[in-house]
Amino acid sequence: MTVNAVRSRRNVFSDVLIVMTRELRPVITDPFSLVVGLIQPLVFLLLFGPSYRKT
Repeated sequence: MTVNAVRSRRNVFSDVLIVMTRELRPVITDPFSLVVGLIQPLVFLLLFGPSYRKT
């Protein structure tokens, strides 16, 4: 692997980390959206899960 490929890969990972931190910061500081975001998939599984049962 060349030096440029390693630098490019490192830049991609640092860019991803910066964007991820920027996007997750509002979610972490707002506890209501964090709780709703964790509970909503469970509610959907409880509501629609039985419809996927084999007959």
